[in-house]
Amino acid sequence: MHRYLYLFGNQYQWYTVLGKFYFFPILFFNLSQYNEKKENLSVVSERIQKFFQKKLKLNSHFRFLEKKSFWTIVEIIVFTILQYYTILLSTGIIGDLFNTGGNYFGCFLLFPYILLVSYWLFGLDPLKQSDLITPSFPLSLIFIKLACFCAGCCHGIESNRFGMYNYATSAMEIPVQLIEAGWGLILFILLFAIRKKLKPGTLYPLYTILYSATRFCSEFLRHEENILGPLKKYHIFCIAGIVIGIIQYIVVTKYGEQIRAFIQPGLIGLIEKLKEKLKKRKKTNRKAKKKNKNKNKNKGKKRA
Repeated sequence: MHRYLYLFGNQYQWYTVLGKFYFFPILFFNLSQYNEKKENLSVVSERIQKFFQKKLKLNSHFRFLEKKSFWTIVEIIVFTILQYYTILLSTGIIGDLFNTGGNYFGCFLLFPYILLVSYWLFGLDPLKQSDLITPSFPLSLIFIKLACFCAGCCHGIESNRFGMYNYATSAMEIPVQLIEAGWGLILFILLFAIRKKLKPGTLYPLYTILYSATRFCSEFLRHEENILGPLKKYHIFCIAGIVIGIIQYIVVTKYGEQIRAFIQPGLIGLIEKLKEKLKKRKKTNRKAKKKNKNKNKNKGKKRA
């Protein structure tokens, strides 16, 4: 495959194009779940919609601001952008931490917790949203691995029998990037098929376990230094990914409802609780003041 894509007289690296292109399949996948997203609209979007319905007398040209369908699409686009940049952020942080460059395992270690914060801010059900968003991860993995294949990075061990020519190393190597892209496709189909059959919130931990297990196998074919017998550096990441996935699965199955109860009310719910507490305090203070006034009056009468 040629290293560069020529478009409108400009030269682009295939790696750069495919590495950023996975935003669109994520967006398409999220839009395909429009009806489910509409049923689980965030507290923030619902409040904005109700605000336009009740408070404003809109011109006919702006009636779309009153519709739930419009805010569903806005929310899908916002969360797709958030998901895209969160993947970049989490992979970059882990890559910098372990000096490995862009690291897909960052998604397992950081992504769920970064996303939980956004769910809390918007007031979304974390279990349902996690299940809706999880199949897009193996979908994005396909494009990331195709980008690696085009760049010649993350390549396999040398093999004249089963290898393909890698222009980056000028050698015949096993195309492990295509194998991992194939695993991504299989995992996407599998997770999409079973996403409604599992307990809410368990799909992402399951993907963490399955991806780590498949990557553990394919890692033997990658051109990396062995650090512990036949094991390479990323084998350690794979073992950590499996352990983290199992822990996440146990936590979600046991404490899923508590997590939902804490996250779903969101920032708006927290503000409303604080307002209620302040009102109650004001009422109790008023009652206390009235009691003190009555006591003082009674004391004055007795003295008289």
